[in-house]
Amino acid sequence: MNDAFYILKGKRVVECDDVHKWAKAMGKTKSVRKTRLPNGVLISTLFLGRDCSFLDEGAPMLFETMVIGGKFDQKYERYPTYDDAVKGHRLIVKLVKKAEGYIL
Repeated sequence: MNDAFYILKGKRVVECDDVHKWAKAMGKTKSVRKTRLPNGVLISTLFLGRDCSFLDEGAPMLFETMVIGGKFDQKYERYPTYDDAVKGHRLIVKLVKKAEGYIL
């Protein structure tokens, strides 16, 4: 886990050395994808703006998908890139739909 700040410019992650600029950018909603199932389960993928990995090695984990409600409540996955986050969101939606009994 590093102490750097990151901002999102379109789909591109950029390191930011100005905490005020970072805070201003993070003040805006950083939702990447959001899926709400008919039973109320929410799958939300966000840009975090900070490295949320637990190790000091590898790429910074800057995106997170979390499930709110249902059988996978509080399940989360983290990703280093925007594209990885979008792919991960789709996979978790598919997993949750299957577990909740939706036809795929």
